Amino acid sequence: MFFRAQHSTHKLPTKGGTRYSDHVDLQEVEALASLMTFKLAIADVPFGGGKGGIKINPRELSQGELERVTRKYTMELIKKGFIGAAVDCLGPDMGTNEQVMTWIKDTYMNIKGETDINAEGCCTGKFVA
Repeated sequence: MFFRAQHSTHKLPTKGGTRYSDHVDLQEVEALASLMTFKLAIADVPFGGGKGGIKINPRELSQGELERVTRKYTMELIKKGFIGAAVDCLGPDMGTNEQVMTWIKDTYMNIKGETDINAEGCCTGKFVA
């Protein structure tokens, strides 16, 4: 199951982590998105709060399976308009790492790279190089 919640879109883009865990559900994602809104407001960061996740245990998947799941998740977010530097910037969270975030960026850039000048800003936490 895939989830992404945007708690507040008064200040775009929204910003929040992407969690891979057996325990992810809609209520948790929505609650964490609202907490991200408050955290960003307190820190005076001009973004709305977001949060996402996939209900999987990443330690039980092969590297190839994890890549396919991550790219599928990214494609679903693209279809729904829930990702992009000006819309919703994904970040790493529990169960994700630089490799996962780089797969998200690569998938987004392959689909939107020619039309979105800021495509590389679709997520944080990716490999620097």
